[in-house]
Amino acid sequence: MLSILVPCHKEENIVKFLVELEEQCPGAEIIVANDRYGKGKGWAMREALSQAKGDFIAFIDGDGDIHPKMLWRLLPFVAQYDVVVGKKQGQALLSRRIITLLSRIYIRMIFGIKVDSQTGIKVFKRGVMPEWRTDSFAFDIEILYNLRHLPMAEVPVEAYISDKIRFHAIWVTFIESLKIRLGKQPGTLR
Repeated sequence: MLSILVPCHKEENIVKFLVELEEQCPGAEIIVANDRYGKGKGWAMREALSQAKGDFIAFIDGDGDIHPKMLWRLLPFVAQYDVVVGKKQGQALLSRRIITLLSRIYIRMIFGIKVDSQTGIKVFKRGVMPEWRTDSFAFDIEILYNLRHLPMAEVPVEAYISDKIRFHAIWVTFIESLKIRLGKQPGTLR
């Protein structure tokens, strides 16, 4: 069985997205990871995972930037790999492409993660899912860092790529990622 975890924090079109997800993945268990208390995406996803019953765990962001049908691009690779992540394909401003490239280089150098950690679609075999402590956006980095020794695949997915860059989110993710790498308690800025 497939469990699909969908992070949601005030997503405008979440109901439409969930209907599309149900149509694309009939029979899958869909769990909305609602950050209603403002504790962070990582916290909400950890809570959702505690409810999941599937042998395979998929993460897909609820903002609609990646269509639910893209899960079908990743799922065939789960037979051969423990972790399958999407890599966004699409047009973006040069500034956005540069930030994405620098982020990938940073993640690869500091963490040894050779796949795109920040695209909002991933599939894991249930048995490899590690625990994580990070409550923020950087939870993906902690998960992939803990699994970096396992076979991983990166699969191109079509996505809407916003030209909007949220520097605050980039800064917080950078700080949290340093804490993960240094073994400090993520989730605080101390």
